[in-house]
Amino acid sequence: MNITTKLIGASVLAVSLGFGLAGCDQKGDGAAEQAGKKIDQALENTRESVKESYQVAKDATQETWDEAKEATEEAAEKVKEKSKEVVKETKEVTGETYDKAKESLQPQ
Repeated sequence: MNITTKLIGASVLAVSLGFGLAGCDQKGDGAAEQAGKKIDQALENTRESVKESYQVAKDATQETWDEAKEATEEAAEKVKEKSKEVVKETKEVTGETYDKAKESLQPQ
């Protein structure tokens, strides 16, 4: 093959590729392009779905946390009040027991 034949072949190939690429750019609705658009849409739908699921889970977790915190604070307050009652009752019983013991030790 001589140089002229190679140049003509390369020119024909370049022109063919140029028309082929230009046709793809103008058309834009080939099978690969359609598949690409479907994949892009599926990825976008998945991304949105994950974002929504994350937000729902985040909100539910926050709500559960708030409820647990409130219940814990209420329980702690009840324990505190009950402890005060027990201490008061213990002092009363102890005082009564002390008084009885003191009386029983006094000479008659």
